[in-house]
Amino acid sequence: GFRNAIIASFIALLGANVTGYGTWENFGVNGLLGTILPIGTTYLFYMLSFHRIPRQLFVYIFVCAFFPAALSIALK
Repeated sequence: GFRNAIIASFIALLGANVTGYGTWENFGVNGLLGTILPIGTTYLFYMLSFHRIPRQLFVYIFVCAFFPAALSIALK
């Protein structure tokens, strides 16, 4: 779910900063742009497609995977 994805991504971001992969000055920006924005975008598309569009595999693949991923990469 949404909360578990946020928690897991922040643990991964914290681990990356502890090992020296990222800088502590950019922790907040990386947290917002690297975790919150993509997870929020994909979850928004998922909820809209779950309630508004028929449940089919290809609809899920294109609407819940490709479009939100491209949008989050473009926004980031």
